[in-house]
Parts: sequence; C-alpha cells; structure tokens
Amino acid sequence: MNELDFIELPADWTEDDREVYLVPEGNYQVLVERISQVPGGRVVVEMKILDDGSCASKKLFASYTLGTPAGKRLFKEILAAIGVQPEGTVLTPSLCKNKLLDVTVKHNARDGKMYANVVEHRACTA
Repeated sequence: MNELDFIELPADWTEDDREVYLVPEGNYQVLVERISQVPGGRVVVEMKILDDGSCASKKLFASYTLGTPAGKRLFKEILAAIGVQPEGTVLTPSLCKNKLLDVTVKHNARDGKMYANVVEHRACTA
C-alpha cells in the first residue's frame, strides 16, 4: 500500500454541508422534547413545532444562562408556562418533557448568520 504525505480535499471543504432551516418569525405551539444542563451551567431546551405548515416538526433550540438575570428570567418564564416548579434549587428535567407551550420567535443576526431566537414563552392556549 502506498501512503501519501497529504490528502487532497475538495475545494468546497470549508463550506458547511448541512442545510440550515431558519424558522420564520412568529408564534408557534411547541412540545418540549428535551431539557439538559451543559458544562458551565447553561440550560438547553429542545422543542418541536406542532403547528401545521412549512414549520411542522421542525426543531427549536433555546439556551438559558442561569448565571445572568436575563437567562434566569427567561428560564423561569418557560417553567411557569409549562406548569413546572423546581423543588428548592433542583429541577428534574423529566418533569418538563412532553409539555406544551406557545413561543414567539424573532430573528437575530450574529457573526454574519441569521438565527431564530425564542424570545417569549406562554402557557399553551390551544
């Protein structure tokens, strides 16, 4: 077998191959599918859009830095919207799974890319 000193990569190697879907701004009904805490204390919530149309079954991800006033306020807002109360300073993530809520999505440009941010959480109305 003849080994090369290098591997030639295609010209588009540095381009991101995954197709990114940007959820349009608006109000959506979502299902909380997963909630977890990552190193550093940030909480990540994965939601699936339940509305009909082009966004049906698309995912929304929201992260909350609990060490900041804004992150703490927004995370308390999502817990209130789904009717989950932590026990003291401990939250059991499984209590949040499969809960319905309404969210508002707004776009935010950062680093030359457009992102869909969940900016408001409300108790499900439907």
